[in-house]
Amino acid sequence: MARLGGLWRALNLLGSARDLAVERRRYEWAVQPPKSLFLAVEQSDIHLKPHDEARIVATIELRGGFGWQIATDQDEAGVYIIARRKAIVGSIGRGKLHILLPPGLRLSLALAHCRLRMDDLNGEIEFPPDVYESP
Repeated sequence: MARLGGLWRALNLLGSARDLAVERRRYEWAVQPPKSLFLAVEQSDIHLKPHDEARIVATIELRGGFGWQIATDQDEAGVYIIARRKAIVGSIGRGKLHILLPPGLRLSLALAHCRLRMDDLNGEIEFPPDVYESP
């Protein structure tokens, strides 16, 4: 029984260490159409979802947060989000981005080895043939 208790404590410690290695950030920008979201991300799971408010809300979760470089900005054209992994130390983490999009927003995506999920779409999307090829 003592051994089981020791294993349980070790598992709890590992879970705590994992949680410490996860960095969460939340960003919010007020926007009025026509604006754009420019998203440049690598090795991440991205979830884009529309909502009815005139703002972009991005929640970013980074495993191994110390291995990432995040940059955001806003100007008259729109909002920019860049998430890149740092060389060597960044190879251990993967990012998750959950972004709420206002109506009338234009999207520009530059993705590398990402998984993209888009909810409640209307319209046409066209991808060039090389979008599925490895760089």
